[in-house]
Amino acid sequence: MRQQNLFNMNGLFELARLAKMDKDPTTQKRLYLLGRSNNRNVFNALVKELRHKALIEKLDGYPFSPVSEELMLSGIPSNDRIQLGQVKKSAVPFVINLQDLAKHCVIFGGTGSGKTTWLMHMIKQCLEKNIRVFIFDTEKRDYRGIFKIYKEFLVFDLSKNFKFNVMQPPPGVSILQWIITLVQVFCKTHSLLNLSEALLIKEFKIIFQRYGSFDNSGVYPSLLDFYDQITKRYIKGNSNVSRSRDSIVARLDTYLETHADVFDCSTGFPIQELFENNVVIDFGTFTEDQKRFLSSILMYWIFLYRIAKGDKGKGLRNAIIMDEGKFFAPKVNNSSIAFSAISYLYDQFRAYGVGLCLATHSPHYLEESVFVNSYHKVSLSLGTGEENTKIKRIFQMNDEQCDYLGGKLSVGEGIVHCPRFGGEPFVVQVPPFQP
Repeated sequence: MRQQNLFNMNGLFELARLAKMDKDPTTQKRLYLLGRSNNRNVFNALVKELRHKALIEKLDGYPFSPVSEELMLSGIPSNDRIQLGQVKKSAVPFVINLQDLAKHCVIFGGTGSGKTTWLMHMIKQCLEKNIRVFIFDTEKRDYRGIFKIYKEFLVFDLSKNFKFNVMQPPPGVSILQWIITLVQVFCKTHSLLNLSEALLIKEFKIIFQRYGSFDNSGVYPSLLDFYDQITKRYIKGNSNVSRSRDSIVARLDTYLETHADVFDCSTGFPIQELFENNVVIDFGTFTEDQKRFLSSILMYWIFLYRIAKGDKGKGLRNAIIMDEGKFFAPKVNNSSIAFSAISYLYDQFRAYGVGLCLATHSPHYLEESVFVNSYHKVSLSLGTGEENTKIKRIFQMNDEQCDYLGGKLSVGEGIVHCPRFGGEPFVVQVPPFQP
């Protein structure tokens, strides 16, 4: 005896009609087979698929679901609301929770897509909420629009008006802990092997002992002092150790040949004060590896400083803006000799009041941890090819939604993916930035 069907097949046939799939042979076959079974998983999957297609037909082919204002504002205190434009095809404002910025965000967008406009709006909103903004500028972006409103920005050109002794640890951080951090970041950002790490740790300990730094002398060697020591160190023969020393010296040469003035100091600029102000760091003429090292060591400096102070769980205090993310979180093929420093900080920074916002023109060249650890993900127009395929996977989009990345998004429009909305992507329009 045939088992009675437990599902609302009439409702399912009506849903197929609304989706204009009732004449589709494959859908007809699936409906027929479902009518002869009680497979709940198959039923639910078909309902979800037909509902989505029905919604597209209802919205004249627009493949993104609407977002209600109630859901958008739910659970966000009014003083923690940041508005960035509005949801497309609605009057619903796109609002994010200020504190959610500590969970980090990533923005993708090709040239002329409006990526910088998104960043400018985000910077402005953070400043209005008294969040200190720290901008790593690798491409000499025009931030003058922001400066017209907020004149208290400190702008440093690292190759001209900045003194930074990377050998000086944050207050409260032990010399040994800083040595290990400095060595790991330097070696990984410059693709040096483990033998180089061991040699650097040994040489750093020698020079810090020589300066009495372990005895709380308050005196620290400079990078030039260390360079003099390691270049004069005699290492017998053509050994692995001597080759490691030569590799280290070659990397240091690239800093000191062109930017010796930046590092020729025992006590540099008080880094903790940078993060108490709104700051733009212009990397000037530094190379890509140098930009990566300097930005990484600055972020580790403030991270370890806040750990030493017990400065945890006090809400968002700093937003770090990193345009052209390929400099800061590049995808690496061999993690044993290279890594992105922020792949670790992404997971740890949120507890210490620092939110990272990374923007880049292509997701293809980014470290995977950026996608995993970014609560808000935004993609503006990208063009075609593997970038779209990757965004489709990360944003969990269907083919119709992915098509929008290839030219259907206007300047300033971005597809947003966020767990707060159940992972369902939607489009947000951000207006031109007006200072």
